[in-house]
Amino acid sequence: MFEKLIQKIKELLGYIRKEKPRVYVRFKPIYRRIGYRKANGRRVRLINNSYARNPTYQELIDFLNEDKTEKIQYIPHKFVCADFAQLLHNRAERCGIRAAWVFVDFTNGVCHACNAFKTIDRGLIFVDCTNSNEFKPGVGYDATVKVWPHKEYRPREINDGWYYNAMGIVKRYKIYW
Repeated sequence: MFEKLIQKIKELLGYIRKEKPRVYVRFKPIYRRIGYRKANGRRVRLINNSYARNPTYQELIDFLNEDKTEKIQYIPHKFVCADFAQLLHNRAERCGIRAAWVFVDFTNGVCHACNAFKTIDRGLIFVDCTNSNEFKPGVGYDATVKVWPHKEYRPREINDGWYYNAMGIVKRYKIYW
């Protein structure tokens, strides 16, 4: 009895993380390889869920706040933007949220990968979860970005609204659902 009371007090004070109830979604995987390579040289492998659906904007934000893909350290030649985008895509699909993997080509010759979600209330939302902070591993933030040809690619942090540095001018992009 006393131990349960102590545990409850610790939970309330934040010393013990309270487990959230698991939400089970139907999952029927559909595997798809696309022609882009990850850091390890293998092709990107998307795992789509045939039961996934388009979320509301708030459902998308809740998922992104729960998911910690952006906390993984960016390591050149080991874990790069294509890996981040694949991981976020597959995690979203596993949670029943329809997601896309997006290839972005810039006018300066650099390429990038991000994700897209078609929300039922705000339309197509592009999300960049790549943690490019090499000096602070484990510190990263999900960002939305406007991906339009001939426009600047500049991620904006979802919760605080501050902008990252621009990566370049978008030449073209391709969405893989």
